[in-house]
Amino acid sequence: MGKIISWLCSLKLKRINIVGFIFEPSDDTPQQEDTSQQEIDKPPVDKGGYFRSVSKFSPHTVGKLLFIYGSLLDVDSLRTTIMRPARRVDCVPLYLKGYRRRWGAPTLKRDYIHSDWTYCEDHIQWLSLLVEKTDDPSDVVPGIVINIGEETELCELRSREENYELRPLPRDSLFRLDGNPYASQEDEVYTFLPNRSDRFLAGPSSRYRIRQGYVERINEGLRQIQGVKSTKFMRFMQFRGFKQSKLMQMVSPNDPVIGSIDTVDAFEANNLVQRILASRLDRIGELYEGLNDAMIRDRAMWQSDARKNPRPISTALFPVVLPNDIYAEAERLAEAAVSLATKTTRLVVQDDSLSRHCCLDGSDREWARLSLERGDDRVQVTRVDMTYYRGKLNVFEVNADSPGGMYHFDKLSSRFLGYMSSLGIGQIQPNTASLCDAIVDQLFEHWRGWIDKDPRQSDRNAQPRIAIVEHDFVRWQSLPEMLNFQKLLGNRMKGKGHVFLCEANTLEYDGKHLTGVESMIQIERNEITKKKGRRHPIDLVYKRVLHKDLKPNENGEKLSELERKENERLKEALTALIDAYKDNRICIVNSPIGLLAGIKSLMAIMHMPDFERRLIAEGLSGLTADERQLIGAENQSNAKSCLPITYLWGEQIDPALSDDIKRKVMDEEGACFVLKPFDDHSGRGIKIKFRQNWRRDFDDSWNNPCNDRKNPSYIAQQFVPHGRLIVPIEDEKLHEIVERQMYFILGVYVIGGEAMGIEVKLGNDLPISMRVDDHGPHGYRTLAFRLKH
Repeated sequence: MGKIISWLCSLKLKRINIVGFIFEPSDDTPQQEDTSQQEIDKPPVDKGGYFRSVSKFSPHTVGKLLFIYGSLLDVDSLRTTIMRPARRVDCVPLYLKGYRRRWGAPTLKRDYIHSDWTYCEDHIQWLSLLVEKTDDPSDVVPGIVINIGEETELCELRSREENYELRPLPRDSLFRLDGNPYASQEDEVYTFLPNRSDRFLAGPSSRYRIRQGYVERINEGLRQIQGVKSTKFMRFMQFRGFKQSKLMQMVSPNDPVIGSIDTVDAFEANNLVQRILASRLDRIGELYEGLNDAMIRDRAMWQSDARKNPRPISTALFPVVLPNDIYAEAERLAEAAVSLATKTTRLVVQDDSLSRHCCLDGSDREWARLSLERGDDRVQVTRVDMTYYRGKLNVFEVNADSPGGMYHFDKLSSRFLGYMSSLGIGQIQPNTASLCDAIVDQLFEHWRGWIDKDPRQSDRNAQPRIAIVEHDFVRWQSLPEMLNFQKLLGNRMKGKGHVFLCEANTLEYDGKHLTGVESMIQIERNEITKKKGRRHPIDLVYKRVLHKDLKPNENGEKLSELERKENERLKEALTALIDAYKDNRICIVNSPIGLLAGIKSLMAIMHMPDFERRLIAEGLSGLTADERQLIGAENQSNAKSCLPITYLWGEQIDPALSDDIKRKVMDEEGACFVLKPFDDHSGRGIKIKFRQNWRRDFDDSWNNPCNDRKNPSYIAQQFVPHGRLIVPIEDEKLHEIVERQMYFILGVYVIGGEAMGIEVKLGNDLPISMRVDDHGPHGYRTLAFRLKH
């Protein structure tokens, strides 16, 4: 932690917008000389190196002779790799006869950034320059021979050229620029050649790209070798003593076998993002230390798995910097997505064929129809997940649940702001009202609206009894957050009602009251203790997870006697819950139809060609302009947001389209798609195109039936690119700060139809979920703040 503080203290912050909060140094903050900026900009090897042409190397030279032909012709790049401080590098200009240059060794590097500071597409394959032996004397490869120390310099080069192996060159293949054989040296000359024959490109692909800067660096070296001066690089004096030669042919983005390849103006971020943030907030270290101490003292944040040691709160305080207008766009987009999901759910529930395609069973539809009859069809609490990439927001999921852990993110932000104020850091510009306050308001208003419109509820207690109902609380990795959420919710409800945890299998209904037993759970010293409390009447059920989690296991023949009894008890509890709701004795947040709004198959329904016509035919309202834009019903050429194209993976709504859809998704040269199980909310079942064994996985998942839990039904959703951030992390093995690239997604909380807050979730790889194993030993790396009020 101390190293992260030191790193933060090395930054001098003047004004920055971090997850919606604007921080400015106080007027009385002493200004210091910005020596940290000089340290950041200072490279390990000074620039200004140059190659000097020699006819032969000194007989006292010790090392290995190496022929270089690609990006190593950038002398400063070479010197940085081998850590050679001397500016001069002696070399002999040569060319290889019987070899040709090829493009190949495609890699899925994720750290390239466009010149406009946006990350390049995830699935682009980046190419490098290779040399291929042809034995055709008309084929030549220009370059130079240098001397490399075998102990350290060669090791560094081997590490850099990981797709190549060092091989000796035939003596009769090396020629000087005047055409004479290079025979003055007895030592062998080596070069880096591809380590596998399949490194060369066998055919064209729309996914291939070459970085323009990579080509320019090689060609600049070749121009200097042949004596053509470049004003752009004159001041670096990269090459000295060269004579002009026509043999130094420039590198082209055309491959001699497969033809032209697109070039992209992109570069590696390295420390450039750090330089953008290279300003120091003088008291940021004090802030983080104070915040960390307070959070540990209050036990406000624990690692998700209660059985592990708690982690300090500060591990979640990684700043995310986004353009200001993105917040307003995310707000508008999230509200439209929830509205669209609600309409789609109502359509599916009312249409028999669509219900079958979405794998809704009888109890699903019964619950949902009850909601419709009661006018209880709103999604009260949900989170809309979206990516932000190259200025565009893409929704990929509407999570119609209410994650208890969200309180943690808001409390984190509130404390963060509170300490900023107490330390006099500067002006802070949001309202710190809690997201949990908005949830409490939504629960209370929903309950009040329920009793006000039904005179039979006049005998209800003036203060609602709210049960957070789940099955087997202890099995949840997020149990600590859930307990804290229950406590916080209870504190906010003081004077308004009673909040308690209730195990689903304790629910009973006597025809008038639904009751449940309070679960009293404590975590001390990483040990979980659970006791049964009193049985309480229930007015409002707060349901926080997807709609099928309370259903008992139907695979009865494989259950033990104890499991079979538990199964029967869970069935009885579910019946009690349904009957109480049917008799209008309870209200539920989210409502049954609201919980269905989170199933992933709905996004495939939204992309039906006649979707809006079906809505209107069922007596539902048509699409708004925002909703129409989201599903691509209007021109999206200038749109800042959209929903990705989604199909049901298997039996389609129009069976005639099934084969066409499968071919489109499986096309090797087509867009990237992701398979997602209908009801999976862990991220474990996701399959991504172009990953290892993806074709087999996609084929095996085609046409899975609705009733097979081990082989669930899937949607195929076009992959949406994810934004990436460079995050400072303390490496626990190296004991130093490392800058790691991480993917991130935005989650916008929509409460009562209104966007209220936003969080940022980060992960080392895709898909990003809230499972702790996706986030390494540091726990959740996320931040949340309030959008409204």
